[in-house]
Amino acid sequence: MDILNPNLQWLLTEFLPDGPLAIISNLSKKTNRSIYFNQKSMNRIKKLLNLKEIHNLENYKELVLIKGSSSLQELYIGLHQIGDKEAKYLAEALKINSSLQRLHFWNNQIGEKGAKYLAEALKINSSLQDLNLDHNRIGDQGTKYLAEALKINSSLQDLNLHYNNIGDNGAEYLAEGLKVNTSLNDLNLGFNGIREEGARYLSDAFKINSSLQDVDLSGNKIGEKGAEYLAEVLKVNSSLKELDLGYNQIGDEGAKYFADALKINSSLQILRLWGNLIGDKGAEYLAEALKVNSSLQGLYLSENQIGDEGAKYLAEALKVNYSLQHLNLDGNQIGYKYKGAKYLKEDKRIFYEI
Repeated sequence: MDILNPNLQWLLTEFLPDGPLAIISNLSKKTNRSIYFNQKSMNRIKKLLNLKEIHNLENYKELVLIKGSSSLQELYIGLHQIGDKEAKYLAEALKINSSLQRLHFWNNQIGEKGAKYLAEALKINSSLQDLNLDHNRIGDQGTKYLAEALKINSSLQDLNLHYNNIGDNGAEYLAEGLKVNTSLNDLNLGFNGIREEGARYLSDAFKINSSLQDVDLSGNKIGEKGAEYLAEVLKVNSSLKELDLGYNQIGDEGAKYFADALKINSSLQILRLWGNLIGDKGAEYLAEALKVNSSLQGLYLSENQIGDEGAKYLAEALKVNYSLQHLNLDGNQIGYKYKGAKYLKEDKRIFYEI
């Protein structure tokens, strides 16, 4: 008896219950979630996969099985150090497959070449809705390929490019794709080295795009000028529901830009400004906005520099605001036993984390 590579076992048992390989596995011995095959079964699998060896499937050629699957809807392949060569196999399969809806290909090493292969597939595929390429080193050129695909693709709804070092150039390429695309709802660009120039490119696109609802730009370096660009978006955009700008060094002035925008915007529901060097003055600006805004449901201001005075401003605003449901002030400089906590505890409608 012999044991099959764990990654292929997972694919067989979880995602291809009706395929020919799964049928072979059902006829074989299973122990503690491992599938053991006799020599005859192993030979049949080798023939089906066109492999000389099956003990170590590091090249993930089994992904071509997607071509013949009519029921596979989700595929998760992460932390396996897959490169551009394996991404090419997957991309070729995606050009034929019409059932896969979610592909999570995170923390691999597909690089810009692998991104190019997948982008070409996206120009043809019409079933994929969710693509996660988190931690894949695609860079600005890889982003350029995907941006071109977004101009053609009309099925993708969720794109995660978190931690891919796309920079301002990649943001510019992506912005051009977003000006044309009408299907994408969620976009994660967190921790990508995007600065104020990249924020400007994206802001121009967000003013035009009407499909995006959730944008994550956390962990970048847009600064207060980038905050100004993005705040202007909120004055004209009516589709965006959630915006995450945590750890972007926007400071009190950046908070002021968003406060001014919130006085006009009536669609944003969640705003995350955690870890942004916002102090009492920034809290005062945001508090004034909360007295006017009636759509915001969650405001996340954790890990800032808000003290008792800032807590007082926010508490006063909550007396007249009836839409906010959650305010997170964890990790600030608010007095837990004295004034700050007292101000916030006066309003029992909200769950506070201070």
